[in-house]
Amino acid sequence: MASKQIFATSNQTAFNPGYFTSAARIRREQFSLLRIEIEMLAKEEANLMKIAGAAALFISHLEHLTLPREAIGSAATLARLVNEMPDDLMSDALQLLHA
Repeated sequence: MASKQIFATSNQTAFNPGYFTSAARIRREQFSLLRIEIEMLAKEEANLMKIAGAAALFISHLEHLTLPREAIGSAATLARLVNEMPDDLMSDALQLLHA
């Protein structure tokens, strides 16, 4: 895929009215792509928040159970990571999970 030209060439100068139209179109396209990327990141963040909430609930239910020896290290790592999350972030994660 050829990259789009942003800067003027010898045939396309700032004095050419089409130059500004082309630059504005490229800028609109770039903003559109940026908007799409931000929307994707917001969806990914919401999914990760749900996972964090589910992990927190999972850990809270494990407190009274005996885990297999092979799972203890993974459970401890998960518990540590969940405990390191800020309280407001964890609250948001749990709310998203129940929504």
